[in-house]
Amino acid sequence: MKFAANPALSAAVSEQKLTSIMQELAEQSNTHEMIGVLCVQIQHEQKLIDTYGTSFRDILFDHAACVVRASVRFSDQVAAGENLQLIVFSRCCDDELMQDLANRLMQRISTTPVLYNNSVIGIAAKVACCLVRGGNLQEIVIGARKTKEAISSKKSTYSQDPIIV
Repeated sequence: MKFAANPALSAAVSEQKLTSIMQELAEQSNTHEMIGVLCVQIQHEQKLIDTYGTSFRDILFDHAACVVRASVRFSDQVAAGENLQLIVFSRCCDDELMQDLANRLMQRISTTPVLYNNSVIGIAAKVACCLVRGGNLQEIVIGARKTKEAISSKKSTYSQDPIIV
């Protein structure tokens, strides 16, 4: 992916920055603070890319990144993961806030179609989420890995509810 050449992706930082975001979160948070970690994956992304072509891949990711960035708090961090995944880190979180954010992300993506070649293309997303304790880099890394694994293991299953890890 060409993040530097693509201004829409300024909403999400590249996967290479994911580690530095997690390090920064660990340093700036304390062990009493809970951090919501959410992984967002476009549903049936490969079918969409096969249908509309490989150039649609970047447009699809741009669209998802912009919708996610517009749907989270200013203080939340959004990072690009692998396979068209977006990772969201939300500080000062609890179970209710995390679940609300996951539902909001799924709802906003599904109600914001992609415009491509004079077509309006509806999409959907699935979200996996977990809470981790701040101040501990290892716990934040494990939370991010668990949400990414939960998304991957449920790839063939469509759900209208977020996956709670």
